[in-house]
Amino acid sequence: MMIRTLVSAVFLVASLGMAAADEPLPAGEFIIRVYYPDIASIERLARYDLHEYNNQAERYVRVSGNADVYRQLEREGWRIALDEEATRAFTQFLPREFYGGYRSVDELYRDCAAVTAAHPAITEIVKYGESQNKMMGGEKHGTTNCAGYDLIAVRVANRQVSGPKPVFFLMANIHAREVTTPEMAMRFLDWLTRSYSTNADARWIVDHQETYIVPTANPDGHFIVSLHDPPYTQRKNGRRGGSAYWPPNGSQQYGVDCNRNHSYMWGASGSSTAPMDLTYRGAGAASEPEVSNLEAFVSALIPDQRGPAPSDPAPETTAGILVSLHSYSELVLWPWGYGSAVAPNNAGLQRIGQKFTTYNSYTPQKASQLYYASGDSVDWAYGALGIPAYTFECGTTFIPPYGQVDSDQWPRNFPALVYAA
Repeated sequence: MMIRTLVSAVFLVASLGMAAADEPLPAGEFIIRVYYPDIASIERLARYDLHEYNNQAERYVRVSGNADVYRQLEREGWRIALDEEATRAFTQFLPREFYGGYRSVDELYRDCAAVTAAHPAITEIVKYGESQNKMMGGEKHGTTNCAGYDLIAVRVANRQVSGPKPVFFLMANIHAREVTTPEMAMRFLDWLTRSYSTNADARWIVDHQETYIVPTANPDGHFIVSLHDPPYTQRKNGRRGGSAYWPPNGSQQYGVDCNRNHSYMWGASGSSTAPMDLTYRGAGAASEPEVSNLEAFVSALIPDQRGPAPSDPAPETTAGILVSLHSYSELVLWPWGYGSAVAPNNAGLQRIGQKFTTYNSYTPQKASQLYYASGDSVDWAYGALGIPAYTFECGTTFIPPYGQVDSDQWPRNFPALVYAA
């Protein structure tokens, strides 16, 4: 996404939803519209807090930043504008109390344990590794110690019904601040278990599929988000790397972006080599325990069904599917995200993606149509294993009012998840 030709003309800023050029910038963080000449040019923005949003009609993306970030973008030659409407939504929607609705890691894990205790015949908690902070013996974030966490999934399947059974792998919260996604993963777990005896779809899924639900793929990062009111916008994991920078914000934060750290096409377009950038890809492919353990876990559940070359298609008989829940932009995305190449199974991936959107009314598109992003979970799942893999970009902001989970995001995505399973 390197910009090849900087836009040198002077543009007038539309008055609707944007501040005029001579108006002072707001204090603190705000949302900036950054206009681009083509999709590939967005790579120049990889070091910034680039939202999962792309207005392709007007050709702009959104970046969180402050006055320093705004002026830096100006110096780099981008056509930019303060997005007042998105800024209002960003600040207005932050909940006043994280624990008033959104669950902490401890609460998520407590509720997973309660579900498995209530439904032992069809559920079990599977530990597939330890978080970075736990492997380091704990870490201090600001003034608060984090002991770190086990990495867990809840397996939902009727062990009395013999297999083989295809796997549906549902993961949430690899980006820590996307706090609606664990809530939706937990609601799907609750529906499967509570409806097993009364709903034909739930019974069929539990009897004839293996469903694995990861409520948070980035528990250390989720811990950081929950430390403050309003919540910190930590995107990455909890690897400090010796940094004393605190608190995290949309311009700088320590940690590794786990969704740029996966081993397939690691280090290609759409990630950063600078440790404080929000899309920092880490020191090496799958360097983070949250990523390496996830890859090993999924690989043990689902065999590789695709050849080694990027152009090798997976067979029509491929079994298994992975869905990664993100926010925001109301999109369903499929591989490839690392560049403009078309996946060898693109027609099939597109058909399934379009089917999902008949349930949630999101926009279906190839991931790189949003922007290039290498080292992400979905490219890895399809690239390494050949399974259909999708990102659901849910909602219209990172941290909406908690009530939007049940009024909008869950009811819209629930039938799409049932279809996936």
